Amino acid sequence: MITGGKIYPYDVLSDLPVKVTSIELVEPSGGTKTIPPNAIKNARLPLHVLGTEFPNWREVSFALECDVPAKDFAKVATDASNVDFVVALRDGASRSRWSVIGNKLPGGSRWIVTITLPRSSLRGSLELVPYLVRTADAAVPDATRAAHRGAIIGMATAIGVYVDEPATIPISGDVDVHWVSFSDDPLLKPMRDRMFVVDALGVRPIVKLNKDHDDLRRAMTSKSRQGQPQAALRQALYCYIVQEAFMSITFDALEQAKLATEEEGTPTFPVSDWKADALKRVLREVYRDLDPEAGLAKALELYKDQGNTAHLVSLFSSALQSTINVKKNLLKYLAGLP
Repeated sequence: MITGGKIYPYDVLSDLPVKVTSIELVEPSGGTKTIPPNAIKNARLPLHVLGTEFPNWREVSFALECDVPAKDFAKVATDASNVDFVVALRDGASRSRWSVIGNKLPGGSRWIVTITLPRSSLRGSLELVPYLVRTADAAVPDATRAAHRGAIIGMATAIGVYVDEPATIPISGDVDVHWVSFSDDPLLKPMRDRMFVVDALGVRPIVKLNKDHDDLRRAMTSKSRQGQPQAALRQALYCYIVQEAFMSITFDALEQAKLATEEEGTPTFPVSDWKADALKRVLREVYRDLDPEAGLAKALELYKDQGNTAHLVSLFSSALQSTINVKKNLLKYLAGLP
């Protein structure tokens, strides 16, 4: 595809044919694990998942190839020998940028580049952005082609590399948090615009974070220091997810307690230990002067009348704020921070 106009006053290849030909993880001992290039899905490479069988890897190596058909290359340049294949690396955590220059292969318009990165320099996410750049002025100026040294004449879709997001993140032993592709899950696909959902139906509660939600991923993996706007946004988002997750869990537990109470005839907590514990934790904050069963009876009395829902949400919200403030490590584990 050719683009030009407002950004570039000349023709540019906007969809370079770039492919990853190899990915290798290297151990301190020198051992290697090869990851198939087709592991990149939708321009995403989740090393935190693909490297689980090789957890002590020291560095990662990528080989990329750019092979531009002659007829397409002729639209933007005539001299492939004066063009470099450059892969820019953008680190979202530190906001640093650097680049690697590839090698021109004999004949035609084909280049390769190898990028080796130490694990210690990677945090959160990294983008590999391929470009074609002129290395010399064109011998003869052209109205539609870039003629000056340093001109970008081609670019490709950035490849996102995710390094330190565990597939499962424990929250203080209470909840499992998973990064899940909502678009790939038939049950979650209708909710693919949501940031997260809470699954309270299993033997343990699970918070499923939408890994296809770019804004969520960007905020959750931000390494901005305290006091910076991004850090404040990240902290607010953590608190929101924790509160919403436990609010959902609490109301699910209350519904289970309602059914159990109707069956037993007396205030009865859910059979599930974790649901009973979650509900008791909140009720202790809401009704501090009452024993658990009496607190449950009052909560169920409010729960029976839908007109009291807003009041009950307010009570639970205040109680959960206290719980979150006490368990500050919930936020740390939710983010998967070290």
